[in-house]
Amino acid sequence: MLDKINKSVIIVTLKLFKNRRNTMEVFILDIKKSSSRHHSGLIYEIEFMDFNGNEYNTYVDPTMRNYTNWQYIVKRSLAGHGFILKDVKLMPKDKTQIHGDSMPTILTEVDDRDQMLITINSHIRYDARSAILHDLFDFGDK
Repeated sequence: MLDKINKSVIIVTLKLFKNRRNTMEVFILDIKKSSSRHHSGLIYEIEFMDFNGNEYNTYVDPTMRNYTNWQYIVKRSLAGHGFILKDVKLMPKDKTQIHGDSMPTILTEVDDRDQMLITINSHIRYDARSAILHDLFDFGDK
């Protein structure tokens, strides 16, 4: 009996460790409202970037159960706030899409895009005038 319990604990622990290991940190580039073909009404497409310059997206539907994981982030992002998130997971078969069932944790929330630029720059430790950030934050001429 004890062997079965120990094996179950080990399996559950390995699954939890694997799930945590597959999470990543990203910041939000943009949120767009659009209509859904599969569900009635409004959905949000959220665009992300990791600190290596890789881009991702996800779709969040306010009528779905997982919207509670994203609601605060969506509302505040639409109001102009910026976020750095952790604990987001990629879809198993599409490595450019973040799983909508992720339970993101807010690492940083800032009030405006200028503050977001400073925050991102401190995380990635390179010149804020680099090409990636020029495109994201409309610096104008390099």
